[in-house]
Amino acid sequence: MILVPEFDVPPMRCPADAWAMLVSAVDVITDADHERAGEVALFAGCWMVGKPPANNSHDGDLVVRLTAPADPLASERLADVELLLAHQGRWQRVGLWQGLDDNWPRILAPTAAALMGLKGDATQVAGSPGTTRAVCGVAELLGAGLVTEGEELIWERPLLGLRCTARVRSDGALVLTDGRAYASPSAAITALGSNRQNGWGAFRRMPDGRTLADLRNELRERRGQ
Repeated sequence: MILVPEFDVPPMRCPADAWAMLVSAVDVITDADHERAGEVALFAGCWMVGKPPANNSHDGDLVVRLTAPADPLASERLADVELLLAHQGRWQRVGLWQGLDDNWPRILAPTAAALMGLKGDATQVAGSPGTTRAVCGVAELLGAGLVTEGEELIWERPLLGLRCTARVRSDGALVLTDGRAYASPSAAITALGSNRQNGWGAFRRMPDGRTLADLRNELRERRGQ
């Protein structure tokens, strides 16, 4: 779901069957473009059904919760917007904006971009198999048979005309074409040049186009989480 640039009015409440919106990508134009510096070029996300555990497979995920304002007289066109980060096994609040109108994606974008950038700066480099245990949760997908060792994942960048690839290693690390290995999808995305994108939503399986996030959700459903 792309909220900026918008094609319609953004949602002002979470759907009844959704716990929150997972922030999948944010782009705020930097000072390199003096005329457009600070402009929000992209804000995208997808709904998450049910509250997942803030464990290894979700560590670093950033979500938005949209709720009705506490004031019963407030307009239905306003929302209280909460930003939560999965960190150290807990969903931790990193921001709360009360009574925002439908411009809320642009208001949240600078904070979301900064948080995703900080996560990207903490890029995890994986050692050789057997020396470093990948903590990203891809290892859990391996164990469940949702991905296989050596399977190729793709990240399409149509605006740049690029297709980036990574292969799943036996310990769940992702290995880029130049041999560098990373312990999480978002760390691999950072190494490929994007530190404001969730790697779980970016990488897709070759055969069916399903994202790692889709597979992670399937695993949760299997486990009844």
